[in-house]
Amino acid sequence: MFKLLVIIGTFCVTSALGQTFENIRTRKDEDKIIVIYDLVSIDPGSKVKVSLFSSLDNYNLQLVDVTGDVGTVTPGPNKRIIWKVSAAVFQNFESISFRFNGENLIGWRILESTKNIFTRGKKNMIRWQGGEAGEQVNIELIHPGSKSENIIQTLNLGSYYWNTPKDIKPGSGYAIRISTIDNSIEHRFSIKRKVPLGYYGIPAGLAIILGVIVGNSRSSDDLPDAPLPN
Repeated sequence: MFKLLVIIGTFCVTSALGQTFENIRTRKDEDKIIVIYDLVSIDPGSKVKVSLFSSLDNYNLQLVDVTGDVGTVTPGPNKRIIWKVSAAVFQNFESISFRFNGENLIGWRILESTKNIFTRGKKNMIRWQGGEAGEQVNIELIHPGSKSENIIQTLNLGSYYWNTPKDIKPGSGYAIRISTIDNSIEHRFSIKRKVPLGYYGIPAGLAIILGVIVGNSRSSDDLPDAPLPN
């Protein structure tokens, strides 16, 4: 995650790793001050955690009486933050400057190290990227036909070892879904047996082969005598 601090007046253009605040402008509207900006991110699928500060307290505390495009924001043009202020602040609008704090949140994706074939009865690793460390994520199993089954709700640590059930039906059409309140990603995969199906036929096959070998190894001395004529 990358952080950006920028002090703005009426207009400002600035950039930092992963994101850019552009075309920033401010105006008054009744008892509110409106800050409008364009938010550009070079990381596809990412979001930015935006907070706003003012010179009234030397930028010590982020503004709380704000609504609109603040908090987790999807990049795009004409983002608006609406700040409801007192009459004194409203009258001194021209002397106030602002500061953005932008924290780039990496876009959600399943990492390539997650396999496309899981073995039942074994621990299979699921790895992903995105969101905030420590937030809650829900991990679900989607069966063929879209039936869903909850696996676990856990902290966003970026990986999870799934103890794949021994009795899950082998085949394709499965998916793992990782979701938060704001995001959801899926990874499609197939299930294979821990022991290939062909292996189960080996004991019976060996018994047949051994029977043939034993039968062929019996010599004429082992056969019973022919009956004597009457």
